[in-house]
Amino acid sequence: MKRLFFVILFAIATVNSYAQYKGKGYFMADTVKLNATYHELLKHPESKEAQMAYFEAFPNTWMEYIATYQFDPDNKNERKNLYSLADAHMYAFEYNLNLIPDSLYYKKLVNLAIGAREGVDAPSTLKGCVVDYMIDHSEQILNALAPLRKGHRFEFWEFYFSNIIAVKTIEEELNRLVELHKDCHPEDVQMMKDAFKYFYNGVNFFSIGYLEAD
Repeated sequence: MKRLFFVILFAIATVNSYAQYKGKGYFMADTVKLNATYHELLKHPESKEAQMAYFEAFPNTWMEYIATYQFDPDNKNERKNLYSLADAHMYAFEYNLNLIPDSLYYKKLVNLAIGAREGVDAPSTLKGCVVDYMIDHSEQILNALAPLRKGHRFEFWEFYFSNIIAVKTIEEELNRLVELHKDCHPEDVQMMKDAFKYFYNGVNFFSIGYLEAD
């Protein structure tokens, strides 16, 4: 009986773990709801209800985002992938949600960037949004990062500073953020420096596999 009891417990734990894994895996957002709320937002851009509905329908994590918008060469209109709408949807997410509380907005933006990988199209569109907000709202972004575990925070900076080649503007951005936040956010500043050291001019696009160093 004792052995049977532990077998049942193990089975329950396995089912729960699998359910949690599926919930956090590479599954698309509800594309029907996402498109419907997007069009409603375009019709009523100043409606708080329309903004919140779209905000909630928009992907919550990198895995959900990339599954929703990544180019799929085998897509035969069976998976409803929204690759062609990535730019339009992200534009609405960046510029049409002015009534969403900052605490909610920046938390979601940070969640989208954690674990993200350098790439063209949808990944580049996401990074562009993060970079745009970092210009004038870096304090809000760091505040959204603050409650998270350090590994997740580092993943955010990994994505932010990842690049396939050396670009002077990224070097300047590191220096700007270090000067701004070295006193109030020293731990995150160190993460920035470490992420820059290993991922700036150190990765390739995630969709083409891994390349050897020059």
